[in-house]
Amino acid sequence: MPRSVSRSGCSMNLTGNVIRGNYYPVKELPKNFGPTKGLMMESVSLTSLAAEQLKAARQAHSGRASHTLHGGHTHELRQTVVALLAGHELSEHDSPGQASLQVLQGHVHLTAGDDSWDGKTGDYVVIPPQRHSLQAVDDSVVMLTVFKSLPSV
Repeated sequence: MPRSVSRSGCSMNLTGNVIRGNYYPVKELPKNFGPTKGLMMESVSLTSLAAEQLKAARQAHSGRASHTLHGGHTHELRQTVVALLAGHELSEHDSPGQASLQVLQGHVHLTAGDDSWDGKTGDYVVIPPQRHSLQAVDDSVVMLTVFKSLPSV
């Protein structure tokens, strides 16, 4: 089977045929494939991951679940999908660095100081660099993207 590259919930193999399904990790690409020049590309269906995280949140006492898609505490860039059930929240906390929030599903309310924002499916906001909290108005899934400078070694 030809190698595939995922785009927008579908996967397109290198011959241009569309393959439908959930996750499409690409383990290996030809060394001369496009601008990646041999770099590995991994992709996931955000729709499927959102459904999985909502299912996990419904089973969790906290009413929330999360999965880090990219990065972690040792990386400057971190992207995490967070599911929150209606009425649950991420209580007020400090901003770890530059951050943005994209609502993948549902309706959330972000509060930062005297400012607030209501976001629904497809909405995006840059999170102010101050203490903030996030409440789920409906069962919701968001993608949190954080960029923080790592200390010099």
